[in-house]
Amino acid sequence: MGKRILFLHHTALVGGAELHLLSVARHFRDNSSVVLFADGSFRQALETAGVSTRVFPSKWAASGVRHQDPSFTMANISGVLRLAWLTAHAARDADLIYANSPKALLVLSVARLVRRKPVIWFLHDLLDEKHVSPRAIRLLIRTANRTATRILANSSATAAAFVSAGGRSDLVRVVYDGFDAAPFMDTNVDLSALRAELGADGSPVIGVFSRITQWKGQDVVLRALVKVSSLVAVFVGEAEDPASGDEVRRLARELGIADRVKFLGFREDVPQLMRVVDCIVHVPTDPEPFGRVVVEGMLARRPVIATRAGGIPEIIENGVSGILIAPGSPDELAEALRRILSDPEAAAEMAANGHARALACFSDKRMLSEIEQHVSEIALVS
Repeated sequence: MGKRILFLHHTALVGGAELHLLSVARHFRDNSSVVLFADGSFRQALETAGVSTRVFPSKWAASGVRHQDPSFTMANISGVLRLAWLTAHAARDADLIYANSPKALLVLSVARLVRRKPVIWFLHDLLDEKHVSPRAIRLLIRTANRTATRILANSSATAAAFVSAGGRSDLVRVVYDGFDAAPFMDTNVDLSALRAELGADGSPVIGVFSRITQWKGQDVVLRALVKVSSLVAVFVGEAEDPASGDEVRRLARELGIADRVKFLGFREDVPQLMRVVDCIVHVPTDPEPFGRVVVEGMLARRPVIATRAGGIPEIIENGVSGILIAPGSPDELAEALRRILSDPEAAAEMAANGHARALACFSDKRMLSEIEQHVSEIALVS
């Protein structure tokens, strides 16, 4: 009989960390369950995948610890205590608990006072001051050092940031996120019709796949577009807030390229859209802990241009399986785009190399096998 795992996560909005948990929880679904601190589309996705899921709604969980100092109001303390009690009760039959977010770890640090269970924390975030407030970093480091049995980081950059902030290096192992390649190889999709939907009229198309917010670098893409004529950019993803969306559209108009920019918003057919663009650009101005879009672009057999920061250089071999540029540099991005567009054969070879690397290094099979190994090791010593 497999180990019984209680997975814990704070939100029901779907992003990279949630897609990771969906894959892991689905793999262990026969004898495991998930607890969420909010209801929404992620709960529905888990249940559709056959994962037993419970929701303990919490206003406290809706306000994150990232970018702001933790607030120790009576209402927040009461909310944490309530969640800790409910979590301890839910974990009574579990062999171990898998915390998939900082909020989940904070709740577990209290829940373990009632019911001590080994804890795996999967760390999806760079704990540096560009992403998390100093006070929140100190709180998370202290909590992780005393609560986690093992910490799995999604890149060496993420692991290094944790240790640099005071985290115990003996707790940390790197487990790269893994991906199912099947959606990027579906032969039952009319790609020509999807390409026509973009309305590029024969022009080359670059795809930018991320939520629209200041640090994701959409402004860098627009400024590079000015320098590369006859190129169309397609932005796929929701705006983090109305102001962010308005700002990007305003900049496109000011630069005189609004007719070469298309905003598609949230789409469920991202793997197919990636396959019909000529190049995928992912150029956040702040370091990312991993770079999910980069691997997805490689799986789609597209040449990928991304920034040389955070976990992304661990994915791309510069000049071989993609192109790395400095963060915040429209000039370097424009040069990389010209390089891709001027040499289709070299671009195709780069895309093929990227596809092979993604399959070899970032498969869901590899990720799940490594997580299974960590679960087994913890179970042996617990």
